Amino acid sequence: LPGGADIAEAQEGPPRLAVTEGHLLAYFNEGDDSPALVGTLQHFSTWRYGSNFFFADVSGGPDLEVADTDLGVYLEYAPVVSLQRLGLLPVAGPLRDVGATVQVNGGWTPGGGAIDRVFLEGVELAWAVPRFAVFNTQLLARQERGYHGSWQATWVYDLPLRVGGVGGHITGFMDVWRRTGGGEASTVLLAQPQLLVTLGSPEPGESFVELGVEFEPSHDF
Repeated sequence: LPGGADIAEAQEGPPRLAVTEGHLLAYFNEGDDSPALVGTLQHFSTWRYGSNFFFADVSGGPDLEVADTDLGVYLEYAPVVSLQRLGLLPVAGPLRDVGATVQVNGGWTPGGGAIDRVFLEGVELAWAVPRFAVFNTQLLARQERGYHGSWQATWVYDLPLRVGGVGGHITGFMDVWRRTGGGEASTVLLAQPQLLVTLGSPEPGESFVELGVEFEPSHDF
């Protein structure tokens, strides 16, 4: 979510916001000798009673190959309905909004193996935190194919930065969930922080380009 003030305003109410992004990454997995190419289409938009978010990753083979190789695809859709905007739950203080969410994700790896389908249901808490354009936490029930029902906690954030005349932001998420069944039991962690620098000085509403780096620390993922 690129951003700053526009995202903060969108979380508080109108005006509406719609942001569509295309990402192109050279992805280095620990232990691999060559990178893979990953392309992402990502969209976030608000409407009167909530927001929509989805993304699709397409990944190729080693040495940045995308032709004559099996492609991997990963999809996620995560809408949120605002309980405050529906008039069901007033909020005050640092809590900006409370939303109900139902999410789904799944796909397959470049080798053709299935990525287990996951359904998630729960609440999203949007917090007003100084300097952050987005600081949201989610508490979710988790149903992953092949495993027992469990829970997941998620943190989504966007921190605008400006050093001299150069703007950018730190953005990303962190998921923690419990996985049991299928002959295993573990607590899984997956995070994906990005550091992005904006090229030029775009006006609000203009398209722009960012350069940066993304990390993916994980445990038992």
